[in-house]
Amino acid sequence: MFEWQATAIARVFAGKAKLPPASEQKQWVEDRLAKIPAGGFAFIKIGDNFEGYFESLRQLAGQPTQGSPGHVLPKFDPAWVEVFAGTLQNKIGFWKKVKVIAERHAKAQKEGRPYDRTEAPIWSEEEEPVKLLAKL
Repeated sequence: MFEWQATAIARVFAGKAKLPPASEQKQWVEDRLAKIPAGGFAFIKIGDNFEGYFESLRQLAGQPTQGSPGHVLPKFDPAWVEVFAGTLQNKIGFWKKVKVIAERHAKAQKEGRPYDRTEAPIWSEEEEPVKLLAKL
């Protein structure tokens, strides 16, 4: 996703792509706000419209100028949704494990003893936090 966003905005800054007129942008914001609960996080959420979002960025970016080394953004592939979801689930699982460790540290501190990470390990040797972070 960041690649699409970066390509689109780089082309706008380089003068090779143009944002819609301010009136269209304002209308988009108003339409978006009308569809979500007041103060809702959904304003910035892509939700189940990955394809629409990616394609809008691709359309904004357009094609690179002929003869330039610009990047061509491919069409959205629905299989990417599964990749995104899998990555998200891995991150959620990681942070749940970090939460367990933090809770154990807090409990040990409250009891006035040092935390012993070997007392009930939640990670296998391959899942040590540094190794997991390297995979993200």
